[in-house]
Amino acid sequence: METTAFKELSSKLILIHEDLRELINISKTQKIDETKIIETLKRELKISFNIVDEQQAVNSQELLINSSQDINNVRKSIISLWKRKLNERKQNFWNFLKSQNTVIIYETWLGKEMPVIPRKLRPKTIPGEHTDDINIRRENAIRNFEVEIKLLKNKANRYEHNYKKMDEEMYETFVAKFNAEITESINNLWRSDCEKEEIKSVQIWERKQLWLEEYEDHFGDLFVTEENTQVDNAYKKKTFPRKERKVLRNYPGTSHNTDDNLTNQAVVHVSHTPHTNIQPRNKPKTKRTEPFFRTTQDERQRGRDNRPQYTEPNSIISQHELRGDIPEGNSLTNTEKIHPRIINLSHRKLQLREINLLKRGLKFTPTPNEDKTQLGADIDEFGRRLRINYIFCKDNEENEEEENKPLVRNKSDWIPRPTKDKDLEETIKTLKTNSLTSNKNVKDNLTREEKTALQNLKSDKSIIIKEADKGNAVVIMDREYYRDSILNMLQDEMSYEVTDKKLDRQTSTMIKKLLKKHETELFKEEIDYISNSKFSESYFYGLPKIHKSEEISNAISEQNSEYIELLTPNDLKFRPIVGGPNSVTQNLSHFIDIVLKPLCREVPSFIRDDLEFLNHLPKTVNPNSELITFDIVSLYTNIPHDLGITAVKYWLENTENVIENRLTKEFILASLKLILERNIFYFNGTYYHQKKGTAMGTKMAPSYATLECKVHNRKLDFYCFIHNEPCCVSCVSEKHDACKSLNPLTEVVEAVKSSASFKDLEDMTTDISELIGNLIKDIQDNKASFKFQKNGIRSEVQKVRKTINNNLDKNPRQFFGKQREKSNEYNR
Repeated sequence: METTAFKELSSKLILIHEDLRELINISKTQKIDETKIIETLKRELKISFNIVDEQQAVNSQELLINSSQDINNVRKSIISLWKRKLNERKQNFWNFLKSQNTVIIYETWLGKEMPVIPRKLRPKTIPGEHTDDINIRRENAIRNFEVEIKLLKNKANRYEHNYKKMDEEMYETFVAKFNAEITESINNLWRSDCEKEEIKSVQIWERKQLWLEEYEDHFGDLFVTEENTQVDNAYKKKTFPRKERKVLRNYPGTSHNTDDNLTNQAVVHVSHTPHTNIQPRNKPKTKRTEPFFRTTQDERQRGRDNRPQYTEPNSIISQHELRGDIPEGNSLTNTEKIHPRIINLSHRKLQLREINLLKRGLKFTPTPNEDKTQLGADIDEFGRRLRINYIFCKDNEENEEEENKPLVRNKSDWIPRPTKDKDLEETIKTLKTNSLTSNKNVKDNLTREEKTALQNLKSDKSIIIKEADKGNAVVIMDREYYRDSILNMLQDEMSYEVTDKKLDRQTSTMIKKLLKKHETELFKEEIDYISNSKFSESYFYGLPKIHKSEEISNAISEQNSEYIELLTPNDLKFRPIVGGPNSVTQNLSHFIDIVLKPLCREVPSFIRDDLEFLNHLPKTVNPNSELITFDIVSLYTNIPHDLGITAVKYWLENTENVIENRLTKEFILASLKLILERNIFYFNGTYYHQKKGTAMGTKMAPSYATLECKVHNRKLDFYCFIHNEPCCVSCVSEKHDACKSLNPLTEVVEAVKSSASFKDLEDMTTDISELIGNLIKDIQDNKASFKFQKNGIRSEVQKVRKTINNNLDKNPRQFFGKQREKSNEYNR
């Protein structure tokens, strides 16, 4: 703006200077009064400068209005440069994004135990090739793979430098062509266009990444490829259809129907020339259909990559569809709380078909393949049970003495003969005949996609799938994360220690000695059952406690979906379980559990199950009532053996006629001690011995823990500040006799309530005080800021106005001074 105004001003001054010379020459020849000439000149200059000032102000206002209304008009002046640079930047950014992300995936493939070789680097099979030659070519392929990763890293750095350099060049161009205000606006418009192209590039890369994931799932375990992979490998086929060709009327290979009874259609005569690729199409001319190519051409990669994308059905989905956030007919604003069914804590991105499969739960049973041999064996076993029930069923069951019946026994292999009951035998025969007939109407309960998903999940050794401890959810974890978490639990030296697997044999010998010592107390069937000569090793595993993880709870609240994604939370705990239905102590544990269960019913506060708990609740509950629960942290692993055995001994001594008289207290306690002290299991190839607590997988664990907790099933009257625990009257004399800090529990509770209420009131007062102080400070800051801004703006405006006036006044003074000097020279 200033440059234009000064150009006009200088042109005016040049004209005036020429007129002044002419006037001076005329005055010398005609002797005209010089004072009149000077006055006339001043008057003309004043008029001229007023015109320049007004024109300068009008031009400035028009330019500001145009730049604020539509900056796109400015871009049109450089539209050719704009498009060319934007396209070059798009290409460089895409190449940078593709190279950088490909490096990440390739490094992951290379770091696997069995490296995944990219398709272009994977060697082809050679019939009859020796194994040593194959290994050499494999090593060479891996070396080429490493070189490819280095090249991609170099390309990523180069392309990143290129597109950033283009941003700097465009900004320099804007600065050179426009003023500061327009430069800022046009640069923002440039950044906006660049961001749009970057978003499109990211979306295209996501589809390409799905292709790479599918390649890893299907062909990652293959080292070599066949010669005809271009035909057999679906991932290498171009899935885009060709563009339909319209039939030309004057084309030599076409003719038109002349029969009035036929529709006006072009009939194509296909010549036998080998290069002819025209297919007959009998479509009415009046029915204009959009070529299918146009619906798919937007799926191509916009010139960034010549290779088409492989898209499997249901493999490209949005994030909300993947999670299942949006039920059919619902919108994103649905705030209803959704119970999570799948929690993915691994690095693996699940596909939609895998999510649908896991939603069925881990107890879902796919339709098995037909196995007539196994089916016949199952029907025979069912018929055997029916015959045994018929033979041993007595009309008068009251005569049977319960005390003479063994508590446990091994399953009998005896096969009875056919009975005399015709109806029973006819039923068994009909069942066997009809069941063995093939039923072709049976439908599979899994789709083809779900079967593929099942195979993919089974073959993926990088993840492990477990059922949540509570919540009926399926949890997917990285195998390394799960292994490290369990090993961290087993490093507790107070509870576990590494041992030798040969202890199982020693434990079996100890059980047999114990049975022999108390053989007079047991039935022969019970001894045979407890001996358990066919045992297997116990194994350790953990169930994730998702309900106690704060990170998982926050993710569930934020995502509110049946499918939750969260990467390896740090606060996830596991419930330790020692599994082993055929372990060396499992049968003895089963027998002791049957013995201890009647003792649990003697505990006044014992509740058998959920239904019994509901029966204890009153019929009407106050709406303001609160349900208070207590939880014992890691109960099973925190019970010392001595304390647990003492608790069971207490209940055996203080109850009468609950357990059978033939079983002595010594046998029960000795069996219990053997089960607790000989808890051996393995995990990750290492054998461990549990020194404290009981295994959660053993059958007697619930009864044992219940009896241990109920030892203190008495009124708690005191609180010990030294041990930081409540205690009963009997515990005062047994455990707290030396403690001096014993206070009545009621007084302690009231003191805690008072202190808690006072603390809440104090915190509330502090918060209100801080809030008021912040409000006052904000008001003062706003006033000071406004006042400071007001003065600053006013001073800036004054400076600009002063500068403009000085410039406008300075130039005429200099001009008049020079003209006066020249006039004096002429007068001399």
